[in-house]
Amino acid sequence: MDNRLRLIAALDARFIAHPQVDLLRQRIFGLALGYEDLNDHATLRRDPLWQTLERDSDLASSPTFAVWKTG
Repeated sequence: MDNRLRLIAALDARFIAHPQVDLLRQRIFGLALGYEDLNDHATLRRDPLWQTLERDSDLASSPTFAVWKTG
């Protein structure tokens, strides 16, 4: 169906705030440190120490992970 509609090809990289590798990094480090619940990322994403993981930028929020997990 995507071959016909070309929805994925229409995605514009300018609107992608968090590359998949960054989402994986944030989720894996969170799990390793005991933050199993996606809701924890709502607080952690603004934490200065956690932001060093992603070059001082905001990390993904819990809704981003929810969409990424189901998408």
